[in-house]
Amino acid sequence: MNKLLGGLGAAFLSTATGAAMAGSAPPASFEQALQQAVANRTELAIEREKIRAADGRVGEMAANFKPTVALTSTVEHVHRYDPFSGVTASTNIGGQPVSVDVAANPPRYQGRLGVEVAYNLYKGGADRARLEEARQLARAAQAQYALETKKVMADAAAACAAWMKAALVQRQRARAVEMATLEAAQLQQRLAAGNASALDAKEADIRLKSGQIDLKAAARALREAQRKYCSALNTECAAPDAELAAPELNLRMPDMTALYSRFGVGGNPDAVKAEASTQAARQRIALARASYAPVVDLYYSLSNHGYSNEGFGDARSGFKREQSAVGVRLTWTLFDGFRSASYLQQEVAATEQMRLRQTMVGGETASRQVAAQEELAGLEEQLTLEKMQLELAQSKQAIGAQRLRLKLISDLDQARLAFAVDAQENRIASLTLDVTASKLKLALQ
Repeated sequence: MNKLLGGLGAAFLSTATGAAMAGSAPPASFEQALQQAVANRTELAIEREKIRAADGRVGEMAANFKPTVALTSTVEHVHRYDPFSGVTASTNIGGQPVSVDVAANPPRYQGRLGVEVAYNLYKGGADRARLEEARQLARAAQAQYALETKKVMADAAAACAAWMKAALVQRQRARAVEMATLEAAQLQQRLAAGNASALDAKEADIRLKSGQIDLKAAARALREAQRKYCSALNTECAAPDAELAAPELNLRMPDMTALYSRFGVGGNPDAVKAEASTQAARQRIALARASYAPVVDLYYSLSNHGYSNEGFGDARSGFKREQSAVGVRLTWTLFDGFRSASYLQQEVAATEQMRLRQTMVGGETASRQVAAQEELAGLEEQLTLEKMQLELAQSKQAIGAQRLRLKLISDLDQARLAFAVDAQENRIASLTLDVTASKLKLALQ
């Protein structure tokens, strides 16, 4: 068994580079395979962009607490269609006649430039709710990235294990063909000596051909496992008709603590996402309630103007201050057709959904962990049993060697005993791989 694991093991996928994966060196361990999957998978790149977007929204909402500065400018050419051409008013002042001509004659070229600085004093807590909602959504985005990372790692680990197991199956099928070839040759010799029937020889030939067919099927399965493995790592595969070298086994459990620290996926991201989503929903309730409150802004404005009947150039050269103002602006919506009430109702219902989801997450996680632990325990029990079976097969092989020396059994009988030991070692290697994959599955819960 140690010879099998040592011969197959220590550096997973230490294969011919061109046969395994064109264009890049293959990962040398489960851990490296997981790292490459996390680095390459497109869905994680998407989640990272979502985190960037969520962080940008936090900055956007934080800007609501800062003053705003707005610059306004207008340039007009005025043409009046009012037929009023003016009126003359006459009166006596101190015995002297005085005439005043009043006419509608606004300047044809006008320009205005103004600036306003505004700062919100009160909005019913809406800005605070928006900022806290954005922060919670950013937490949820981080948790979703961690969840997706765990899924990618689990996918890569499963594909990695499947490729290894496919290699084990192919190896065992090759050994079976060797055994069938030996049996067929022995029966041909016995047939020639008159110690076996033609029917026995024909059955041996059929078993050999069946084994060869199984070996070809195992080669196809190995090729498909390689394709799925390359897909799980989002890396380039070898050409479909490339000759494949079997991947080497590495049954060492990766350091999940170090991987979690590197990728920032520790803890229970499912629970974190549910809790952050619930908190964000509660902030939307506060935002809905704030729509009932007045909005109070402090502002300062300054405007300049210039005008002329000659052209825009003269209007610009004649710019001067028009007015400045400091004030408090209050805006209060007294009736909006019950829009705010409906909005509040929606957010209360959505928050309750999030709260219920949060209560479910803990139970679902615990249930998955229990199932994974039970699966691991079952595999470890089976592995113990298979090791006992290996000891029995090895004992039979040792006894067979003694009987062979005493010529009590044939070389073919001893070869069958050796084949049984080899097959049992193969089953143990496959089951040990299942145990490692099950531990990974438990760690990724």
